[in-house]
Amino acid sequence: MFASATRALRRAIARPQTVLRFNSTQAANSSHRLYVGGLAYAINDTQLAREFAHCGEIVDATVSLERSSGRSRGFGHVQFATAEGAAKALDEMDGTYIEGRAIRVNPAREREQSSTQSRVARNPPSSSLYVGNLAYETTQRAMEKLWGGHEGFREVSVPKTATGEGRGIAFVRFEDTESAQTAMESVGSPTVDGRQIFVDFATERREGGADRRGGRGFGFE
Repeated sequence: MFASATRALRRAIARPQTVLRFNSTQAANSSHRLYVGGLAYAINDTQLAREFAHCGEIVDATVSLERSSGRSRGFGHVQFATAEGAAKALDEMDGTYIEGRAIRVNPAREREQSSTQSRVARNPPSSSLYVGNLAYETTQRAMEKLWGGHEGFREVSVPKTATGEGRGIAFVRFEDTESAQTAMESVGSPTVDGRQIFVDFATERREGGADRRGGRGFGFE
């Protein structure tokens, strides 16, 4: 069964526009499925498969697309036939560069976990994001590593108390609202320093108003 999938993959790589979709009950093991973030928008399914093919037999490679425009959302998933292939990809591909962008490779979360309420934006869209539930020891460098590879990234701020302790929040600024939204959807709600973070659009701070988020940055709250 997997031999036929391998032959299909080779044929797909020879035809750049082929979309990879393989059905295999055995290959559906979620431990073999990886999340790939930070992808250049020009990357398609076949190119994604080609980049990971040396790690092991691939049964599915999919770039997530926006429903309205068909444009890449900057992330995708690769599913391997074996746990060994997935482990090799985690070890060798995380942090490497594809089309000039550093990618992030992590084990994929279950569908129900990736669509939890924590990923639902409650504030109006803006070009800056609010990141909550951070560990107090989370550094600016850690936040830059998480967000810096996304299209349109400009800067990140991790507010601190007067004593230099983190406030458990961060603000991330992008060039435009679309970049911020794409990055938020790509990152989701990962665990950083042992805590599952919450991400939403940052809201403009009201003049003279208190900062209800517990920290300030970029004129947002």
